[in-house]
Amino acid sequence: MRLFGVGLLVGCCGLLFVHSLWSVLSLWVIAATFLFFLFGCFLSKHYRVLATLWLGICIGICWSQYRADVALSSRLPVVEEALLIRVEAKVCSLVKHYPKLSSFELCVIDWLSEPLPIKKLRVRWYHPDDELEVGETAEFLLKIKTPLGRMNPGATDEERWRLLAGLDAEGYVRDIKLRRPPVLSLLSVRAEWVSFIERLTIHSEFQGWHLALVVGERHGLKSAEKERLKHSGTAHLIAISGLHVGLIYGWSFLVFSTLWRLLPGRWLIWPAHSVAMCISLLLAGLYAWSAGLSLPTQRAMIALSLWVIVQMLGLQWSLSRLLAVTVSLLLLWEPMSVMSESFWLSLVAVSLIFLCLALFKLRGWRFWLLLQAVMSLVMSLFAALLFGELSINAFLSNIIAIPLVSMVLLPSEMITVLVACLQESWGMSLLVVNDVIIEGLNGYLRQMNQWIPAYSLSVAQSIGIGVVALLLLGWWTRKIPVAFALITSLVIGLGGWSWQQSQDKGFSLHVLDVGQGLAVVGISSELVFVYDTGDASAHWSAAQKYLLPFLRSRGVSHIDFLFISHRDRDHRGGLQVLLDSFSVGRIIEGEQSELLNAEPCEGELNGDNIQLSWRQMPAQSRNNASCLLKVSVAERQWLLTGDIERPAEKYFLHHFADWIRADVLLVPHHGSATSSMSAFIEAVAPEWAIVSSGYANRFKLPNKKVMERYRQNGVKTLNTWRNGMISIKIDEKGSILIGTHRTESQNFWNHSMVSSN
Repeated sequence: MRLFGVGLLVGCCGLLFVHSLWSVLSLWVIAATFLFFLFGCFLSKHYRVLATLWLGICIGICWSQYRADVALSSRLPVVEEALLIRVEAKVCSLVKHYPKLSSFELCVIDWLSEPLPIKKLRVRWYHPDDELEVGETAEFLLKIKTPLGRMNPGATDEERWRLLAGLDAEGYVRDIKLRRPPVLSLLSVRAEWVSFIERLTIHSEFQGWHLALVVGERHGLKSAEKERLKHSGTAHLIAISGLHVGLIYGWSFLVFSTLWRLLPGRWLIWPAHSVAMCISLLLAGLYAWSAGLSLPTQRAMIALSLWVIVQMLGLQWSLSRLLAVTVSLLLLWEPMSVMSESFWLSLVAVSLIFLCLALFKLRGWRFWLLLQAVMSLVMSLFAALLFGELSINAFLSNIIAIPLVSMVLLPSEMITVLVACLQESWGMSLLVVNDVIIEGLNGYLRQMNQWIPAYSLSVAQSIGIGVVALLLLGWWTRKIPVAFALITSLVIGLGGWSWQQSQDKGFSLHVLDVGQGLAVVGISSELVFVYDTGDASAHWSAAQKYLLPFLRSRGVSHIDFLFISHRDRDHRGGLQVLLDSFSVGRIIEGEQSELLNAEPCEGELNGDNIQLSWRQMPAQSRNNASCLLKVSVAERQWLLTGDIERPAEKYFLHHFADWIRADVLLVPHHGSATSSMSAFIEAVAPEWAIVSSGYANRFKLPNKKVMERYRQNGVKTLNTWRNGMISIKIDEKGSILIGTHRTESQNFWNHSMVSSN
């Protein structure tokens, strides 16, 4: 069984390394080779061992590829513009309310227009005139498009996340009619339960914490709270997973086994531990259901159910066998789990617990302290590999936070909710105690982050962390020869160092894929500059999602120049996020703002290998006040233009015709028809023109006539929504090198795009 589990895991992991799914013929070849090894089982025991391993690999490959193909088959293809459709659908998720909009998922029942392959989609309803209920059915008029993700190094792969979530399209509501009330279902019951918890905690300063711990809804957490938990390595405490489900099971088992023993003797014909295990499993299942039965809670329930069955049947399984069977069941349930970071975090955590149980003879508080030290160290290293941030204070934070949440706060939350079910006012009174606990924990984590801040890692540093982890594993377990671990680590480390050296050599300009907005980063050995920071709203920030992770992945800790072209939100929205996260040298703005240390857009910098100069059209506001930045490196020039329109273009044509000449041009105003005059394009005479725009955006940018104008002038064009982040470098001969992140990071779940539009 152990070999089968290993093979199944290896086979499913093939999804992580393929650029396109295998053909049916390839899968038949795999099956045929398995039959060959199966025949060999009758000849030799060695063949039998090999056949067991190969069986797992074959099933893993075929099953995972099949599930991935089914998931992709219902995804809406890429279309140039959003589609207008009419559909009968049911609200099949909780409705999340934000200022001026509601967000929810729809499951398709019937098509009232031309049918499409999609089954589930996420939509927004702007300025809703009524509240939708979970399970409610209606006829929807929708504008939809494929769930195309924004592609940037260091940031979450949105297309992978949406595929795992089963979202086939996204869009917004134009009209709703013929609404029918929901029928009673588990989903509607859960919605009522969540509404009850929201009412109960409405006056609490920490409502987001209560919702996260009781019903697994984290949208109520404030941005500052999320960052604090992330930097202290304690974010797992408010994400309902195996830890929380296991704690509910453990506390329930302790209570019910004790109570059962207090009953009269005639009840003891059923052993206390058996009764307690069954009741506790049921309560753990109810808790997982209240948390929305997300994939992590589903995995936790499968593992917990297997554990209870093994105990009830009295099976004498070793820890390694139990782990292998658990992993096999999880992968057979959902083979695409290997594409999720949470699966690997859970697998590593459980493996560490089993390994510590096998290696250490200590028990009680000594074992808990040792386990906590090992878990904090290894999980911090593993999280650093996955997310590019090393939480150095994780051990000190978790050693207080884990027992406080698991032994005090979580039981107290459950008791509060149970009391509130009997008398809501009593529950609100008990909630004050929980708020005091959360406030104290937040204060402790805030202090830890100030004393020992988290460290952002470049890719090379993350590889170095992996090297250290491999060496430690080889030394600790003695299962991996230390010499082999050392040689492998050196090879990986040298490869990572060489890669980082090649990335840091010379100057590179990166136009990030931030949707309908703009964010550009310039990196050289002399300086780092940022030009605009992307869009933001009350509940979302392009800087938080894309710009910060990219800067951290490149090991940036200080920004020398921050240019804000003008005051439009899609250019300036992430300014405060950036200022809160990095130290910034000089700030240059195209329009005057409340920033006291901001400089006007007129100046230059002459470095050893790079020259910057910036200016703007005087006495203007909004788009035409945009601050233009010219970058010169090795006799090559880049021109960044913000949102200038024809008046500003004419001004620069008449006064700075030589200054605006450039090899690479950032297309003004996202390719709007109000910009990019033929005379301006001819004067700049670029080899490449880069457009930063959102996929199927409501402004229909870039304008087709404008892009045709560039092509007629022999200019090659690229667009961030098609190509992901676009990087421009210069080689040793002075030639311009263009790299696109969508092409460089192509996986089977990513949309394939042509290189230009």
